[in-house]
Amino acid sequence: AILFLLVCACLATKGLDFSVFQGTPSVTDLRCLKSNGFEFAIIQAQRSNGGFNDHIGPAVRNAQAAGFKYIDFYFFPSKAHSASSQVRNTVAKLKAAGLYHSQHQMWIDIENHALFFSSCSENVKFIKEIVKELETYWPGKVGMYTSEAQWSPIACNSKDFSHMQLWWPRYDGVGSLTHNWRSFGGWSRPAIKQYRGTTSICGTQIDEDV
Repeated sequence: AILFLLVCACLATKGLDFSVFQGTPSVTDLRCLKSNGFEFAIIQAQRSNGGFNDHIGPAVRNAQAAGFKYIDFYFFPSKAHSASSQVRNTVAKLKAAGLYHSQHQMWIDIENHALFFSSCSENVKFIKEIVKELETYWPGKVGMYTSEAQWSPIACNSKDFSHMQLWWPRYDGVGSLTHNWRSFGGWSRPAIKQYRGTTSICGTQIDEDV
């Protein structure tokens, strides 16, 4: 069993994610990351205040130039704006940046209870509206980013979204989808695991995923 886990960890595809705070990593930095075994990237599209990440266009182009073939985006909902207005605004800006393509999956970032409504029912309703708008206006797949520690206080462990793929943050430093996994919110397993937080490498900072 131990050998099996080690083999799985070795064969897992490594990825990274970064936000507006990293700005636009250079092609040189991203080539360095690629040479260190990172194969996919997930880049923030919308900030928690509803603002657009203006670095995403050049960041995607630099990542592509560095050899990254798989690039997704993530969307941090803002309760200060209606679901329809923020989704349509962000999608319009992604389209203007030349990034309106079905190969880019959009992950909805659900974390930090202070940034959401006080009741789970309000939050679940709001998240459903965000999902509906993205599934309508974004050409790619839509997934969810959250952990049990965030999902429980924000959505009271709602199982209404268990049909969606899960990107699961669990900072245990182990690049394995099964290590420390425990089902929540109706999800039986994660599609991606964010296993290490802010890491300085290759002249920039990233989170590490698998």
